[in-house]
Amino acid sequence: EHLSAVSVLAEVVRAELTGDAVVVAPDVGAAKLADRYAALLNLPVAIVHKVRLSDQTVGVRRITGEVRDRVPLVVDDMISTGGTIEAAIGAVREAGGKPDAVVVATHALLVGPAVERLQALALRRLIVADTVALPAELPVPIQVASIAPLLAEVIARLHEGRSLRDFLARG
Repeated sequence: EHLSAVSVLAEVVRAELTGDAVVVAPDVGAAKLADRYAALLNLPVAIVHKVRLSDQTVGVRRITGEVRDRVPLVVDDMISTGGTIEAAIGAVREAGGKPDAVVVATHALLVGPAVERLQALALRRLIVADTVALPAELPVPIQVASIAPLLAEVIARLHEGRSLRDFLARG
């Protein structure tokens, strides 16, 4: 079974959004993910075109989409060192995006300099799923969304033969 925390995380982030938000893919690889969030939240999409300079350093070539005067909702599947998120938010702010960014990620590995990088970004909120154990020292403000109901439903569905799509459609 292919499982995704997108619907769970989209519902959690909905409370943080204003009408001037834009879903931002921090790299081209996250564009389809950004499209999924944008469809669920009825928001436009922007894509950051990054270039990796080293294992922990990222640069930005350009942004596709309109971010000026919008609150960025940066979405990614995983935050490792935070370099991609840091570069994306820096580029969006430089392009006129509002400073109060929200970041949503399924897996918050937060290794190396990630915590310090995220704290320095002064995010409005970081929202992650509870898929991995989080370090004791966390960037604030952070909100952890449980995927336990999704996992429980999938187990029940597999056991009873019910459709996962029915569960996801119910929210």
